[in-house]
Amino acid sequence: MEGYNLLMTLFNYEINTFDKPNQYVEDPSQVVLAVKFDYSEHHKYYIDYTFSQDNTNIPIHHSIKKEESEINRFTLADFKSDEDGEWKEYLYDTLGTLKVDEEDQGEIVDHIIAGLNREIGTLGSNNDRKILALSVDIRLTHTMVCQRELVAREVRKSMLKRVRMVKEEEAEEDQYCGERKKRRKVVETDDGVCMPYSSESCTICLEEFGAETDDVVCMPCSHAFHGKECIEKWLRENDHCPVCRFQLHVY
Repeated sequence: MEGYNLLMTLFNYEINTFDKPNQYVEDPSQVVLAVKFDYSEHHKYYIDYTFSQDNTNIPIHHSIKKEESEINRFTLADFKSDEDGEWKEYLYDTLGTLKVDEEDQGEIVDHIIAGLNREIGTLGSNNDRKILALSVDIRLTHTMVCQRELVAREVRKSMLKRVRMVKEEEAEEDQYCGERKKRRKVVETDDGVCMPYSSESCTICLEEFGAETDDVVCMPCSHAFHGKECIEKWLRENDHCPVCRFQLHVY
């Protein structure tokens, strides 16, 4: 889709056992180990994307491209006796065919071997199970974000000015009228100019402005808010001040 930029790419995989491998392996006369590889590539498109632990982001479009399953088969005897690791090479070759990065291949192969050894450990004395099978689900996810929204977000953030809140008794004498007023002030960190400010709390979270190290920013309309957790989140979905509706014109 045009107009979208790649934000990040995530690689992950899962290794599990599956109970009905007979469709991939004919009835064997001896114990067979089977590893089925499934590879899918996902493209998720977002108008906006925020990093969150609860994964509340919902893409406007999600495309999936799946490769045909790859099956590696070898006997239990080969697994135990192959000192040269020839069957390992089959696993590496398959991962290479699926375009898995070389730096990730070793970890996956090690986990496959560990999984096969666990399955072998469950065999009875008479090798009652003839097929031991693992499935390896490999997923590559590309997160795409609307280029226009990324630009707009950065422009809106650039319009915010970092400030600190100072209690009246901690501030210098009011430069406008020479009197100490019972209110808080906004003090700009770059030039130290004091401006009267009547509210003692952020109107988004309703929490009182804390110490001078608190994350506080001021909009061009002079209304102040907590920064990252409040006004910056607000401006991802809105283009105006939540108090006076002053608009931040981006385009």
